[in-house]
Amino acid sequence: MNAWFFIASAAEASEPKGSLSKATLLTDLKVRPPTNSLHQIRTLANCVLSVLLRNAAKDATTIAVQTTKLRLRNTMIFSATFSCIFCALYLYAAPAAPTRLPFGPWKRASKQPVISPAGNGFESAGTFNPAVIKKDGEFVMLYRAQGSQGTSTLGYATSRDGVHFTRRAAPVFGPQAPYEKGGGTEDPRLVRIGGAYYLTYTGYNNVDGKGPGKKDAQLCLATSTDLIHWTRHGVIMPAYRGKWNIGWTKSGAIVPEKINGKYWMYYLGDARSHPSQMGVAESDDLLHWTDATDRPVLASRPGSFDARVVEPGPPPVVTPEGILLIYNGADNHLVYSTGWVLFDKNNPARVLARASTPIFRPVLPWERTGQTPNVVFVEGLARSGRRWLFYYGGADQYVGVAVADGESRDVVSACEHGISKSDTSLYVLKSQYRINPKILKKLSSCLAPARKLL
Repeated sequence: MNAWFFIASAAEASEPKGSLSKATLLTDLKVRPPTNSLHQIRTLANCVLSVLLRNAAKDATTIAVQTTKLRLRNTMIFSATFSCIFCALYLYAAPAAPTRLPFGPWKRASKQPVISPAGNGFESAGTFNPAVIKKDGEFVMLYRAQGSQGTSTLGYATSRDGVHFTRRAAPVFGPQAPYEKGGGTEDPRLVRIGGAYYLTYTGYNNVDGKGPGKKDAQLCLATSTDLIHWTRHGVIMPAYRGKWNIGWTKSGAIVPEKINGKYWMYYLGDARSHPSQMGVAESDDLLHWTDATDRPVLASRPGSFDARVVEPGPPPVVTPEGILLIYNGADNHLVYSTGWVLFDKNNPARVLARASTPIFRPVLPWERTGQTPNVVFVEGLARSGRRWLFYYGGADQYVGVAVADGESRDVVSACEHGISKSDTSLYVLKSQYRINPKILKKLSSCLAPARKLL
């Protein structure tokens, strides 16, 4: 019996009565009887894919079993074909939980900076890289403020709407400890756990550090109950130490709740062969931290928007899908843009999904020109109703804010994985059948020659 008869029969049997016939399927697919085994294999693969699209009632592996009835003239080709199709369908049918972002596309809330350098004092040279948190209905921002001598402190500003801020006349946090000598306190992240606020920041010693040029940057911690008065807890991830880090440490993004009985924090370190990679540390008490793995958990990718730097942004958000972390990536030209990564809630070192293209880039003049050109560097995240507000440094000189509506959408869109929406078969498989997009991309490549037959 002809191979096409069995395939059409499988499709017909899987559909509600009367909705699809063998004749309709073959007509719709514009199939011509194969003239040799090679054509039969190619068209068979594509037809199986089409059957998958129409099959909502049966498991995909059923079709693979039915293909065993096909009478192909070449036994060796048949065996190889069946194995490939069965493996592909097995992977397709494997459960793949839908991954979703809790917000839509980002838009700039203002075309102008919301905080800019001012005066001739502590914030005269730069105001950038902000942390933001909600407190008593207000948005409270701690931002990196830089004076003419290059020393960094943390300025303080508040807002009712998250866009228009009023600043305090003096910083609320500045260099005091030896590990902050000269360079100061940089790049804050804020998270509230229990009744306390936890501030991670970079202590920069550029006077008598141990590193090249007597410079050290190390990840530090302070706590507060009011965001104004702070208690230092010292360096929590020392430079030049750890299970894999051999350089500076920065950018601590603490997960706001315990997972598996521990607290977790993503941070930036330098691996031996690749600098500026992302690691993860664990803690029992939020004060004492150690590496959770012996290698980075998120590495840079050659040729990508994060080819040179993979640096944590704001504290992660725990969603039903996993631990969602916004991060800052730099490409080979040191253009900084924004990505995201989803980690497993049961294993914070395991990556579930990751952006293949940035969701935010430097576009405006003040994002492209400044102390460091072509930089948007996200460090703050806050919620206001359905709105998500993302706060970032522009060109290491200004503070900007982007806003996104709180709407669910596919994290891994077809386009992000190289699957065009015009490729209807694969797109429908992804969106309706929740098939793993990575598998779809591979199958799309494998079936490219076969699709030409349709």
